Amino acid sequence: MPLRIEILDDTGSVTAELAVVLPSVMAILGLALGALGLQIDRLRLVEQATQDARAASRGEQLHLAAAEVFDSGDLVCVRLARQTPFGFSLGDTECARKEGS
Repeated sequence: MPLRIEILDDTGSVTAELAVVLPSVMAILGLALGALGLQIDRLRLVEQATQDARAASRGEQLHLAAAEVFDSGDLVCVRLARQTPFGFSLGDTECARKEGS
């Protein structure tokens, strides 16, 4: 007859399972928070580009050195770009109708 060992005590199994799962949960949480931070940066960039496009359409001087202003027919467009801490850039282009058009 084969030797059969029965373990009647499962003390510590929850701790072991938690030790295996917890790093994965933390990694997923970190990625989610990083993605949320990038989305917030992108929304701020869009808001800034929109305000700058409206100001440029009124003929006001822009104070951002990184803003690229160009005309597109009866529109004035502003292109902004920003480097992220993760090593890639976010960019947005917003346009507004020229004042008096």
